[in-house]
Amino acid sequence: INELIDQKSLESFFTNLLDFSFSQSDKPANIFVIQVLRAMLMVNMLLILVCLGSVYVFVKITFAPISKITTNIQAITQRGTYDKIAYQRSDEFQGLIDSINKLNEKLSFQENIRSQFLADMSHELKTPITAIKCYLEGIKDKVIKLNNENIEGLIVEMDRLIRITHSMREYQKFEHTTLEFNHEKILLQELLEFLQL
Repeated sequence: INELIDQKSLESFFTNLLDFSFSQSDKPANIFVIQVLRAMLMVNMLLILVCLGSVYVFVKITFAPISKITTNIQAITQRGTYDKIAYQRSDEFQGLIDSINKLNEKLSFQENIRSQFLADMSHELKTPITAIKCYLEGIKDKVIKLNNENIEGLIVEMDRLIRITHSMREYQKFEHTTLEFNHEKILLQELLEFLQL
């Protein structure tokens, strides 16, 4: 190749690949070399494009679970929906997806408990508030007399309201604490003897 192509021709090839020409372009050897170089360049460019496409598809398929995980976590944080991620492959992402699915189940269960608790608490709060309101409206309209018995009824309903409020505070404290259990071994025979006392 060095005999057929001089330095100026190489510089011309790299500066202008399509208009590559030899200083002596009429020789068949020169024409053959230029055709081989052009073909090698085209094949190399095609191989590079195929490799890049293959890597892109591989990365897209391999990391598709991350997209599912991200979408699921965004649904949890933004909308409070706890959907299960369907995943059939058993690879490195399987453990992570299983953990997220278990977390979704627990969060969904806790959300159901919280919703039920709030519904029950709302109902419990309405009862004493309605009773107090009825007493006060009756006293205002002079249907109920303001005597010790009716005042005692108001006090009972207020105490009930206070107990419900304390229960809500206890629930809130319980929600942010962790329970610790002390395990100790006991003999069943000793337990039965103790219960017979």
